[in-house]
Amino acid sequence: MKINKVYTKSIERIMSSLSLDFIHNGITLPEILKILKKSMVLTAEKINKSNVKLTESRISLLTGVHRKDVKKIRNLDHFETESTSVYARVISEWTANPKYLNEKGYPAKLPKFGICSFDDLVSSVSKDIRSRTLLDDWKERKIITLDKKDLIKLNLKNYSPSDSDLEMRYFFGENIADHIYASSQNFIDKQNRNFERAVYSSGLTKDSIKKIEDLAIELSMPVLVKINKLAFDLAQNDKKKKEQKYRFKLGSYFLKIETETKNTSVNKNT
Repeated sequence: MKINKVYTKSIERIMSSLSLDFIHNGITLPEILKILKKSMVLTAEKINKSNVKLTESRISLLTGVHRKDVKKIRNLDHFETESTSVYARVISEWTANPKYLNEKGYPAKLPKFGICSFDDLVSSVSKDIRSRTLLDDWKERKIITLDKKDLIKLNLKNYSPSDSDLEMRYFFGENIADHIYASSQNFIDKQNRNFERAVYSSGLTKDSIKKIEDLAIELSMPVLVKINKLAFDLAQNDKKKKEQKYRFKLGSYFLKIETETKNTSVNKNT
């Protein structure tokens, strides 16, 4: 099969960014090939819409992975990560569940213990983590602060998984995978395209980038919180319905990078 040149260039661009991460983490080509083979085999099985299980020869034909490798991969035990980060789930619950919101619909200040407390919030998400552990970690990271009445206030703008390597790696896979999937589906199913837009510009100074970044964060956070609250409310209502098989993801990111070419100016919205 002849690959479109533009598509090849797109893959090279994606792989260039991934290669930067691979090299930084000491991951070499043989390891990447193992991961790629496994991903292609498992994906071939996943997208199989027939009731008949694909043969190793058929998977080999679809993916180009040797039959011996296909058999080996199929016999492996596949490690499953948690469906989501505990920390992120606590944030999601605090910003969406009416039980932990104030009269204006914003995350309420919570007592440490008792009904509708921080301990109650953490326990509702996971029994495997102590609220005190999370409290101390988030105080250090300034995600939360204590007021004069010893009530816990959420500083949402300070929350980021970037301070936790495990969280960062988890969402590295979750977010990038879903973004690529959404983009790929726009080619596969052109009648039901996913929303995907970006705005970008070059030829800017460091101070200008800072102003744009500050505004981007200021505008993005309320949108994400509002969507999260709506999703929570609808999920509660949908518990009574039969078809609960859909999920969604809305993401936001800001890239700032020094370009090699100076005195150029590009301003686009795509």
